[in-house]
Amino acid sequence: MNILTSLNVLIGLIVYLTLALACTAINEWIDATLHVRASQLRNSIAQMLSTTDNESLWNDFYVKGWYAIRVSSGS
Repeated sequence: MNILTSLNVLIGLIVYLTLALACTAINEWIDATLHVRASQLRNSIAQMLSTTDNESLWNDFYVKGWYAIRVSSGS
């Protein structure tokens, strides 16, 4: 493998990693600004724990359960 091929691969990797880091930073900034991840997580957990007849599992988890204890204690 000659030196120019190695240099070309190295430059390509640097450009690829720089673009990947920039895209990740932009994605995290958008998520932090809009608070999308937390609301989607809460809605997904509520959907998984809810039943068709009542919301007892969601209430047990969110209001009375471990999550409520952790939030109220500030941990």
